[in-house]
Amino acid sequence: MSRAVQFSATASNILQQQESWTPLCLPDFNDQAFTYAYVNYIEPEIGVVCISRSGEQDQFHQIAGHLADLKSNMETSGCIDDLRLSLSATPLEFPSDESKSCEILHVLYLSKKHDQYLSSAYRQSVFGDCSSKILSAYKALSELIYSSSPRRSATACFEVRAWLYYNDYFAVP
Repeated sequence: MSRAVQFSATASNILQQQESWTPLCLPDFNDQAFTYAYVNYIEPEIGVVCISRSGEQDQFHQIAGHLADLKSNMETSGCIDDLRLSLSATPLEFPSDESKSCEILHVLYLSKKHDQYLSSAYRQSVFGDCSSKILSAYKALSELIYSSSPRRSATACFEVRAWLYYNDYFAVP
């Protein structure tokens, strides 16, 4: 549920420009399979999403009032400054070997237990921006792992494909 809400709040430019009361389809949330979310960005990079438990539209003004109080408390306590500092330090960059024999271009970690993921910054390589190729390799890996084919071949295929993407001049058309 958290990824669906996060995607809805960040994917739309309209939601980032003004406070909104938007419907969300969350089949596991309640028997109606939808509710409403109040979305408001305190700053361009700091958004708050409040999900209505009852799904009633008349909660908009009540939630908006609570957010005004929350924003005031965050400014008074200095929490908003800590958030700004935290955002300026992300995404993390991982060190790479200076000799380029082992260059880390991206790190992605998914915790199934907590349903959270960590994604590092994309490092520029001597071959340029590889972010789209890395994402394509992740997609291929996901498709192979969750298909009916054996996982061992999925791992081997991913390693070769990722290496070929990184070393384009070795790829065979």
